[in-house]
Amino acid sequence: MEDDDLLELADLAADQDSSGSEQPDPARETLTVYSPASRVQRDSYEAYRKRARPPHLKIRLAGGRRAPAYHHLLDIASNEAATELELVYRFLIVRIHGKNMGVIIDAIENHACDFIQEFNPLIFARPAPDAPIIEAIRFPADEQDSGGKGEVKKP
Repeated sequence: MEDDDLLELADLAADQDSSGSEQPDPARETLTVYSPASRVQRDSYEAYRKRARPPHLKIRLAGGRRAPAYHHLLDIASNEAATELELVYRFLIVRIHGKNMGVIIDAIENHACDFIQEFNPLIFARPAPDAPIIEAIRFPADEQDSGGKGEVKKP
């Protein structure tokens, strides 16, 4: 062995405590690099689900959920681009904003939509660009009551 190798071994021995574990060297701090593969795996996003004649339309939000019955649905309004949808119930108005929502609108018009679900990037992986996505679901009456937050009222 050369003298440099012996000095390095002596330094390593001096860095160890009495239990035999190596003491951290502040000059040798390690940097942890996170790659996309090390991220948390997110669930796949499903904007809606079709079902034969469900009794309710389940509305899933980040902060709660509602399930108004289809027999209370009075009107469905949407724009030509299928990016805005408004559901008018006897006791509730639901405003939905998203992209590629034509299939969702058709399912609701035919009373064949089991649920709609707001996209949350903390929970779901982003869907394909041509897939339906619901970016926001709002309840205008609740927004007035909660100062514009559109939160689900607690019973």
